[in-house]
Amino acid sequence: MIQDQEQPLLSSRVLQKGFTKPEFLFVMVVLLILGLVSFYNFRLSEAKARDTHRAEEISRLSDALIEYYYDNNRYPLSDTKGKIRACGDNFKDPEVCNWGQKLYDYIELPNDPLPQQRFYYEVDSDGEKFKLWAAMETRIPVDFGLGNDVPWCGSARCNYGQGSSETVMSERF
Repeated sequence: MIQDQEQPLLSSRVLQKGFTKPEFLFVMVVLLILGLVSFYNFRLSEAKARDTHRAEEISRLSDALIEYYYDNNRYPLSDTKGKIRACGDNFKDPEVCNWGQKLYDYIELPNDPLPQQRFYYEVDSDGEKFKLWAAMETRIPVDFGLGNDVPWCGSARCNYGQGSSETVMSERF
């Protein structure tokens, strides 16, 4: 049997175009939450990449300092602000190196990826041991047992370090 009259198969509600206000607000809240989660994860991945870069730079600089030690029978001097004193023409009385400057023929001293932070270098009085420090963004701060003697790496306390083979990071120089 064929119907003479066409009956609407869909209700009038479904034929309306667009969203209702509650549906629209719900969609916007979901999109906002997804955007915030994505932004947080993006920022976290950037911080992890900077931390990986810092760890690699400390490792490279450590290798260069060991090479310097083999050539000169001591590690380079340090100043009171955590910089290496091994630049300039006078090897007997070297100048303070800025981060980013060339350490003789060994290495270009690294800069921290963030402009307000920097690496920190210290050497013992005999030139037999050194410590390199950095402030990592994503690592839980390590208690080196130094209390307030842990140096500042620019705007943040250093929480990551590497030293020469005989160095204990919790040991005071």
